Amino acid sequence: MELLHFESCHVCRKPIGNHANGLCRQCWSLWPELSNFCQICAIPLNIGHHICGNCLKHIPAFDQIISSGRYEGILAWLIKQLKYHNRHQHVRPLAEAMTNTVRQFEITVPEVLIPMPLHWSRQWARGFNQSDLLARAIGQNLNIPVRSDLVTRYRRTPALEGLNRKSRLKLLNKVFKVKTDGLENVAVIDDVVTTAASVQSLAATLKKHGVRHVQVWTIARTPEHAAY
Repeated sequence: MELLHFESCHVCRKPIGNHANGLCRQCWSLWPELSNFCQICAIPLNIGHHICGNCLKHIPAFDQIISSGRYEGILAWLIKQLKYHNRHQHVRPLAEAMTNTVRQFEITVPEVLIPMPLHWSRQWARGFNQSDLLARAIGQNLNIPVRSDLVTRYRRTPALEGLNRKSRLKLLNKVFKVKTDGLENVAVIDDVVTTAASVQSLAATLKKHGVRHVQVWTIARTPEHAAY
């Protein structure tokens, strides 16, 4: 008789079956989903609004951000454990949540997934790029190829926290080098979008090189105001 394999929930450590994608049913129920958000940048909104004021005032280069939830609770914990404690096993539930979210949207399936790149020095220090790990898991779930060779972050920028929109954009100007290989529809994969400045810069660069449609799939979205 074949023995069933059981693992522990990544959060509460309770035993779960082998088809639970890393979390028990109770912990999945605590996922901080977005219930009302801007249809362009995915920032949480007050009920009754569909597009935030910032997207109405400054039309972004990206066409749409899709996020699996708010950057808090279980979701924030899993991302921090992955990024700062090398808990690569958390890629599976994070990618599963993102996959399920994308399937809820009526979108044109992108030709490729592009992980948000790290500067080489930051990736060398960390040992991996979490966005690349997530992109490969999501790509496998959705049968979409991943192209981590298309974008290079050739300038390292300091932390953007606390900077205004003008300062952020100045620092992110000409940060990315891209090649598009004739692609027209792509999705950029990022772990967390806070101000949207980085994805705005990358999307603008991609479109300058001929890409027509740029989606952004981010595992988590913070409630802070977008600055692009």
